[in-house]
Amino acid sequence: MWRRSRSDRRRRVRGFSLAEALVSLIMIVIIMSVTMSLLFSMKSFAERQQVFMAPRQQARRAMEYLKFYVAGAGDANDRAPALSNPSAIISRYGEGTQASPGSPIAAAYNNLTTTQAASGFGTEGTDVISLAIPANPMKIQVIDFPGHATNTTGQLFLNFRSGCAVNDTTNMNEFKKYTGAFGTPGSEKSGLLKIVNSTGDWEYLQIVTYNGSNCSATDDHVVTATYKLPTVSQYTRPDGFAGIAGGIGIWLIAGTQWISFRHRNNAIEQKIDYVDAGGNFRPGWFDPSVDGDPANSRFTRILENIDDFQVSYVFPYGTVAGNANTVVANGSAATSLPTAQNGTPNQANMMPGCAAGNLDAACVVALRISVVARTGPLRLEALDRMERALLRRPASEDRAQGPLDTEGTGFFQRYRMTSTMIIRNRLLGY
Repeated sequence: MWRRSRSDRRRRVRGFSLAEALVSLIMIVIIMSVTMSLLFSMKSFAERQQVFMAPRQQARRAMEYLKFYVAGAGDANDRAPALSNPSAIISRYGEGTQASPGSPIAAAYNNLTTTQAASGFGTEGTDVISLAIPANPMKIQVIDFPGHATNTTGQLFLNFRSGCAVNDTTNMNEFKKYTGAFGTPGSEKSGLLKIVNSTGDWEYLQIVTYNGSNCSATDDHVVTATYKLPTVSQYTRPDGFAGIAGGIGIWLIAGTQWISFRHRNNAIEQKIDYVDAGGNFRPGWFDPSVDGDPANSRFTRILENIDDFQVSYVFPYGTVAGNANTVVANGSAATSLPTAQNGTPNQANMMPGCAAGNLDAACVVALRISVVARTGPLRLEALDRMERALLRRPASEDRAQGPLDTEGTGFFQRYRMTSTMIIRNRLLGY
């Protein structure tokens, strides 16, 4: 009986038989094969989802960023009700003197040419846009203005009392803040300002000396400042020197910033106002004299993995200039449109009204922005042959589609997004 009990215990603790071990091993191999197959399948699915979503997310980021500035663009000139935005879009500007204003300079381009791209303006076929942004706007009444008809310099007397509740020093400091003063204390200059008369005629202006404040003045000659046309050279409207006469109904518009966008090296770049090495204020609009040279340009990369940047101009009567159906030609009319500067609408409309057919930049009510975002270079094993054969930059507005991707250029998934952004920031005259 004791021997039978020991035998029973030995039977209870014995290990797997060979057949049982083989069956278990086979089952483990089957389970692992199914699991690994599912794992690789899910990994491939996740990669494809990432490839699918990445350009869409980047395109949305680009649109949200650009919309912040485009929707906020405006002229802050409520004295020109017959025009939409006389100087919200900087299509062109002048640079010279009263006697010799020079030819207008382009600050916006439609489909950069091969030559322009080789000069460093941006990627061939993409667009450049420059805008005026009332970032901290203030409209200040000018009590006494000598007029610009014969004077490119003179005294401004302004009714500015923002800091008068404290004292004259505070008032002058407030005035300097609103006019974007920079430089050594006591010898500051203003940023780029605008002066507007009662009919909405306007001119660029720069304060070169902040003379003083007299809050007790009974004639509202509170702040005195010396102005002249802005330097390095003298910035003017694209049609040249305005010659605004003195008199009543003159306002100084302060708090405006200038900003421009372009496409270069697979990214959207941005430029804002700056002070150059010589201590001169330079607005953030596109300047072909410096922005073609990467060493001197003030453009900064802000949005990576962007393959295309296109801008079209929307007018209140339904015309869209710069898209595939309505191209504004350089130097000759296309589809009955007027001639243009670098393929963009002109900016020289000083006549009131934006009737149908008037395609001046002053009449633009919205910008239609299109971007093509892309992924980083894709692994070949992640693409089948059919996909590789179809990958290319899609057509956008008036730019044709790009060549097919190759192993030399890399393979990319892309996504185009378009949004119409209304230029609405009239700021009720402020």
